[in-house]
Amino acid sequence: MAKVIFTFENEEIIIHCNIKDKMKDIFMNFSTKEQKDLNNLYFIYNGNIIKEDMEYAQILNEEDKKRNIIIL
Repeated sequence: MAKVIFTFENEEIIIHCNIKDKMKDIFMNFSTKEQKDLNNLYFIYNGNIIKEDMEYAQILNEEDKKRNIIIL
């Protein structure tokens, strides 16, 4: 099991996922949990805006691959 840790409004929100999940599905889970409009949010990882059509495993850097965690 993989996870994404979102830092949002000075709070950490954890979303569990699979490495094959599309980022748009992970973002949707986050927006549902936080009751935020997904159209008003953007997500940055390693200084780049994440493309929604990419899979979790495609965006991981080497350090995060070892931990299987993305921190946004």
